[in-house]
Amino acid sequence: MKLVLVTNFIPSRFDAYTFGFIILVRPQFKDDVGLIAHEATHVNQFWRTFGFAGLLMRVSKKYRYECELEAYCT
Repeated sequence: MKLVLVTNFIPSRFDAYTFGFIILVRPQFKDDVGLIAHEATHVNQFWRTFGFAGLLMRVSKKYRYECELEAYCT
């Protein structure tokens, strides 16, 4: 389950941002299939870790890089 919201309420350095199972996308990128697929991979990681992916990404650089690599490969 994922929820995609189009908004400008995103940190300035991101075009899209995933918070749990919610994907926030800037209006100019709402049709960018690759970007949404990348963020959807982060949603899958969230569910796969029972909601701990965000915490794990903050405390482990290695885990963050592995997650980003997986997301960039989609």
